[in-house]
Amino acid sequence: MELHSSTRGNERTVVVEGVVGPAEVPELLAELLAAVQDGGGHDVLLDVRGVSSFADEALTALTAGRSRAKSLRHRIVVVDDREGETAKSLRRSGQVFRFPVHPDAGSASAALEADRVSLAATNPLQAADGPAATTVRALRGAGPR
Repeated sequence: MELHSSTRGNERTVVVEGVVGPAEVPELLAELLAAVQDGGGHDVLLDVRGVSSFADEALTALTAGRSRAKSLRHRIVVVDDREGETAKSLRRSGQVFRFPVHPDAGSASAALEADRVSLAATNPLQAADGPAATTVRALRGAGPR
């Protein structure tokens, strides 16, 4: 398995290539956790179009990464072909509803942006520069009264 990552804005793309088996679970999990947490945290586009084999055991890394992402209010989406190995594993295990699968990075990025806009509209604390977030930051910096 080979892993490559890059960051653009508040999204990190993690590209996975090769065979993802049980032995690769710790490395994949470490990469997903780093992507979600580093630099203030990111939404993650997991590009697995280059995966030639994906063991169902490797879903534990995706599930743990998703749990951490959710706790930090971030998301993980999968970029794969409909008949890609990871997409098939997600469907076979019933996890496809937790990991949206997109055919390309553009549609995945657009879906993440739509989620961010929707969340900011319904929860002003999620908007990084909204009035509620500014108030919360001011209160946190003010210290005890």
